[in-house]
Amino acid sequence: HREWLGGRATSQKLPETLKQACNSAGVGFIDGTRYAVSSSTDPIHWSGDTQIAFGTGIATEILNAS
Repeated sequence: HREWLGGRATSQKLPETLKQACNSAGVGFIDGTRYAVSSSTDPIHWSGDTQIAFGTGIATEILNAS
């Protein structure tokens, strides 16, 4: 699909861009890419295992920040 061309490269820049914006705003940032990855067969929808890994990782980050 043409609309997806370059999407992966663009999305890989997003965490650093958001981190810089959060730092400038004085708010916390959690990089969700540390806990979730897209499937090679379905890059849009997460599997159940990915949902669990993401939720667990984010919850751990929040609890450890407190």
